[in-house]
Amino acid sequence: MLNENIKVEIRENYIYAFQSGEDSFENSLELWTKVHEACCEVNKFKVLGESKTANNLSLRDAFQHVKFFEILDVPVYPKIAWVNHVPEYNETYHFIETIVTNRGLADVKLCKNYKEAEEWLLENNYKIEREKENDLLDDRIFIFNK
Repeated sequence: MLNENIKVEIRENYIYAFQSGEDSFENSLELWTKVHEACCEVNKFKVLGESKTANNLSLRDAFQHVKFFEILDVPVYPKIAWVNHVPEYNETYHFIETIVTNRGLADVKLCKNYKEAEEWLLENNYKIEREKENDLLDDRIFIFNK
């Protein structure tokens, strides 16, 4: 089923993603599945995303963002710049930024606006390859069921 609240585009230097409407683990997984497919199609692993959702993710759903990297079997270390257009939800987005970055799954930054996100994303200061044998990846423990 086509989710009209999710948009993913292949742009010249990165993949662009936008999510509106209801935010949930299922909708986030759909978004990241489409982003992953686009990244693999053009072999670009820089993502600029924006969200303007009607609700805040639960803490449980926010934590489960780490599962996307396992479920989608992300082959490289991506760089993700995200702009949240609902400031009341920034605490949740900072939580996701922290857990994904601290687990060594991606280089993530929550940005104030599109311009800041694009500038940070296009800087050449991140690790491109991600080793599957990396201890951080092998030792991941997921508390929640799929």
